[in-house]
Amino acid sequence: MEAVKQDGKLIKSITGKDVGLTDIEIIPTGISKDAEGFIYVSLEGAGVVARFNQDLEFDQLIGQDCDVPAKDYYKCKNRNCLIDPQGLIVSANGDVFVIDMAKKVFKVGDQRNFGFKKYNC
Repeated sequence: MEAVKQDGKLIKSITGKDVGLTDIEIIPTGISKDAEGFIYVSLEGAGVVARFNQDLEFDQLIGQDCDVPAKDYYKCKNRNCLIDPQGLIVSANGDVFVIDMAKKVFKVGDQRNFGFKKYNC
């Protein structure tokens, strides 16, 4: 991921290594911001959401990459589970709502569904 100024000059480049994820393609797919200025980025390839402060310094990972069938996705033991997080929105108070688009996991016949998780940060 790269942050650039309006004139196109690079401010900062962020890799998987910068957020503690090595040997994995992070694939950023969604971004949101809370009232305190924290920036949240869904990382589809890593199965997590990364949180950064206003200076784009890494703060924490939210969720946990896992591989579970749809019938087990909402069980208590899998409450932190994310498979392929894509869209997200963050409320002013920092609640993180994530759409999990694991296409093969949530597919029923020809109908594609999705997972939905809420995290309090």
